Amino acid sequence: MYPDRLAKRAIDSVVRNSTTVPRTDATLEDTGKKLKLWGVTGAAVMNIATKPHQQTDVNNWAARIQDDFFHCFGSVHPAAPDAVRETFRIRDLGLYGIKLHPDYQHVFVDDRRFFPVYDAAAELHLPITFHAG
Repeated sequence: MYPDRLAKRAIDSVVRNSTTVPRTDATLEDTGKKLKLWGVTGAAVMNIATKPHQQTDVNNWAARIQDDFFHCFGSVHPAAPDAVRETFRIRDLGLYGIKLHPDYQHVFVDDRRFFPVYDAAAELHLPITFHAG
């Protein structure tokens, strides 16, 4: 699922680069409607900041769409100079945790740039999920 302005381009890329057959148009409205139609009672939305400058927008979008159905994780990028501050902001936005994607973020999970983010997340009791496949 993507912001409406990115959904078509993103889903086209998924189709072009995989054997995945999309069941939604990847917009918030269509995805939510179909998930509910299929009997899903809630969904975790795992957002990712693939570039340092994206983390604020990614987390703002997550906070905007979060409701009783969509439960959102935010993201930080280890190369962002304000990654730790953004970790605190994720908590302040009421997001459920942090998603990191080492492959797309071009780092390893033991990259020292992540350590301050890990420390902040531990202090805030924010879970971290790693995209691993």
